[in-house]
Amino acid sequence: MKFIKAELFDKTQYVFTKYYDRVIHYYSKINGKVSYDKLNEAIYLVTKEIEILHSSFIPGLITPFWIRRKIKYKKLLDYIETNDSNSIINKFLTRKINCLSRHQFKCLLVKESNNSYYFLMIVNHICVDGQDFKYLIKKIIETYNYLVDNESKEINIKKGSRSIKQVFDNLPSSLKDSCSKYHNVSIVKKERKLNYFSNFGKKTSLILRKSISSDDFSLLKEKAKKYNVTINDIYLSAYFISLYSFTKNSDDKQINITSMVDLRRYLSNKDSLGLTNLITYMPTQFYVNRNESFISVLEKISEITKEKKGSTFFGLESLSLLSLAYKVFPFPLSKVAIKIGYSNPRFSLSNIGLLNQKEFSFIHTKTVDAYITGAIKKLPYQQISTTTFNNTASFCMANKCNKKNHEFIKNILDKFINELIIFARER
Repeated sequence: MKFIKAELFDKTQYVFTKYYDRVIHYYSKINGKVSYDKLNEAIYLVTKEIEILHSSFIPGLITPFWIRRKIKYKKLLDYIETNDSNSIINKFLTRKINCLSRHQFKCLLVKESNNSYYFLMIVNHICVDGQDFKYLIKKIIETYNYLVDNESKEINIKKGSRSIKQVFDNLPSSLKDSCSKYHNVSIVKKERKLNYFSNFGKKTSLILRKSISSDDFSLLKEKAKKYNVTINDIYLSAYFISLYSFTKNSDDKQINITSMVDLRRYLSNKDSLGLTNLITYMPTQFYVNRNESFISVLEKISEITKEKKGSTFFGLESLSLLSLAYKVFPFPLSKVAIKIGYSNPRFSLSNIGLLNQKEFSFIHTKTVDAYITGAIKKLPYQQISTTTFNNTASFCMANKCNKKNHEFIKNILDKFINELIIFARER
């Protein structure tokens, strides 16, 4: 038995179970045959090298920790043949992962009657963030591709530190001093809320997904260059407009949307030493006037985000305060202190980035569709997760709620997509 230290974000992800299911999800559709045996072997060879993926998270009375378990080769990849892939896929992607379980991931290979294949994977968010989830999937595919024509493979995978300390160690001393101060950027005054329907009755978990075409995405990138803004600024603007269209705009309360910030930006090679979580967030508070144009909102949002990104400790706020809570109190009490002092953002935007078609395709096949999305949220919390595949942008909202609220969230996502398309096509 081996004990592994629970890192700062491991603890924080566990604490926030109240707000979401702590699972991140990968979906891919594949043209061509995928070998079950080779894929199961590839998953085994990769995941056995990553201790955290075959360990149990123990909350502990003083401090949390991991206990490494022996990985089971025969229980890594489920396989289903079906004529109804949609229901199978949604059922698998909305599964939970128990922190106490032996494996912190689940994989499924689906074969449809038309010989299309789907590869799905979910991972406990405590173990990795979206960037290292991409790394993990690419390593599995890389290993599979080698095994198809070879008997074995030596796995070259990063196994270094999972600690936030790798970020702070790489900062200049002046920045370390700033980061040691206790900031709390989670508190928002006069925050506007959405009026969801009553959430009584049967609640189901559902991942809603919408996409914009390659042509429209190219137009958005052109608009970003034209107006000297980022794609994320455009997404944020569309999200704000969409949310405000579903509120009664009768007061001056702002909506707060947080955007994910990857702390790998502070590392010399822009990559973590081991598979981990290194994501914090940038809060953006904004008020949209009734009938305000998209370009007016975009210009204001761009100014706000540029100012925030110019901060000397961008993305590093609140980390010292979080760390202090875990040091001062036993874990059960630190959970209470954090929940009292930390305001979980109601709305968030997570741009997980590019899924390169070549890197995400098994040998002798072609992945024709793929996306990654974040955790399934509990109301009143919601997130838009976005990935780009084959120059097409996908946007997902994942929530656990009743049927009426699923429809309400779908309307928000539809409005968001419509705003992007109208802006992209404007002359």
